[in-house]
Amino acid sequence: MVKLGRSILLYEKDPDKTPLNVSSETSWKAEPPQPKIDARYFDFVPMAEARLNAGGGNVVMTEQYGEYYAFRKDWLRKVATGPGNIVLMTVEGESMTPTISDGDTVMIDMGRTRIKSGSIYALGIEDTIIIKRLEYLVSGSIRIISDNRQEYSPYEANPKNIRIIGEVIWCAKQFIKTE
Repeated sequence: MVKLGRSILLYEKDPDKTPLNVSSETSWKAEPPQPKIDARYFDFVPMAEARLNAGGGNVVMTEQYGEYYAFRKDWLRKVATGPGNIVLMTVEGESMTPTISDGDTVMIDMGRTRIKSGSIYALGIEDTIIIKRLEYLVSGSIRIISDNRQEYSPYEANPKNIRIIGEVIWCAKQFIKTE
């Protein structure tokens, strides 16, 4: 049991005591502190406005960048060919599930354009950009593979008709659907 003194109950003021302010207000009036990002430790990676299609393809309307996101320089040095070679893109479609889902964000290293069989790449075919797993075939063709093989069959393409944008080196999963 807490025992309250008469001065607290009667709200008497004592110059030696800190006043207790009681309110039914539930919202915060103070602004949250803004984090300071030390540019010595971070590189800023652009988010491309175009989207990668995990399906039939997305027409490339622009190659402009929107927002920039901070990533630790020491981590980027380990995974990327250089800070100027990386870009973030949002994925649309379900052909790469369960590995990469609709709404996920991927980091593409545009300095990695040499195909390693089994790796995932952003690539352009004619005026569309897609995200797929690639394999070199003995015939010289490239097999384009969706991870969702129940709904999307692999197909072959001539390397001359493909423009490798870069290898996918990182993915941020989104666990909820947004409108």
